Amino acid sequence: MLDKWQGYFSNNYRATPFSRSEWIWPKGEQDQFSPYVLDLGCGYAPLEFKNRNTTRTIRLSGEDYEDIVSAPGEELEAVGNLLEQLRSRSREWDICDFRSLLPDSVLLSVFSDGEGNLVKNSAIASLLKGLSCSLVPHQTYYHVQIPDRWETFEEHLGKKLAYQMRSAQGRRTKYFNTSSLRRATPETLDQDLNALFDLHTARWRAKGHSGHFGNEANRERFRLRSAGLLALGQLRLYTLWLDEKPASALFTLSDERRIYYHCSGFDIEFGKHHPTKVLIAEAIKDGLKHGPGEFDFMKGEEEYKLFWANGKRTTYRLVVARNTPQGLAALAALKIQSRLQDLRQSKSK
Repeated sequence: MLDKWQGYFSNNYRATPFSRSEWIWPKGEQDQFSPYVLDLGCGYAPLEFKNRNTTRTIRLSGEDYEDIVSAPGEELEAVGNLLEQLRSRSREWDICDFRSLLPDSVLLSVFSDGEGNLVKNSAIASLLKGLSCSLVPHQTYYHVQIPDRWETFEEHLGKKLAYQMRSAQGRRTKYFNTSSLRRATPETLDQDLNALFDLHTARWRAKGHSGHFGNEANRERFRLRSAGLLALGQLRLYTLWLDEKPASALFTLSDERRIYYHCSGFDIEFGKHHPTKVLIAEAIKDGLKHGPGEFDFMKGEEEYKLFWANGKRTTYRLVVARNTPQGLAALAALKIQSRLQDLRQSKSK
């Protein structure tokens, strides 16, 4: 089964690394599939069951840029098979909340007109009887469209940030005996991941939270994910070491289209040396030299992203609700939440 799903992924240009089996079910966990992982005959749907308050919700796995996976040209069949299986288990859920969908995702290729508007597709109309659907904007994702030359990108960065990046290497040479900026290899992966875990956790604990890597189970799962994706050439983990101490770490995934910023961490002791900015610049330069041509900061509108980004995109949220009091109430609540989000964004502009 797993080999077949890996084949569907490899042939699907729409899929991102967050839908890979190596990400969702890392080696060592691949015999522990959720009962909501559906074989669609021409693809697969990595689903999770969430019980939020009194609403039984089905969501997509993957954490970012979620989607189902299908063989090329069989997107409509895959979505139809998904709906058929969801209908057969309709007593188990109230809503399906499919979030972080790219405009070219498999689901939106059937449910959207390409401009974020819900369409009534006659081919699946019978499968939507007794169900209600809503399609709304979900998140803003900032990105860098990488130019042919770093000097061209510096013009976009502005004088202050461009100067910080140019002077960073000289400052490191002046203040430290040793300085090492590297991209993880199989030999350095464990050490680089431990640096990421510790730096990320320290920053969250300073804010009064444990953070995702605050327990060993999450760290071990992330190690398995990382090893699998590094072997596939889709992991780019950058670390900066100053006097043999980790100053910052930047974890990204990549495919033929984008470099995806997933998480990072830095030591405030080295803050004046801009360690995370140095790694972001290194990742963008890596894209310039070796591809792909885009660095994606992923969801969130944090201010620091605006200094780097030269473009943005919107992801979408597709909600399919059963026409029951519980399902329709949950759908109405999500619509209200979306309107409030739009109002907040409008006021902030």
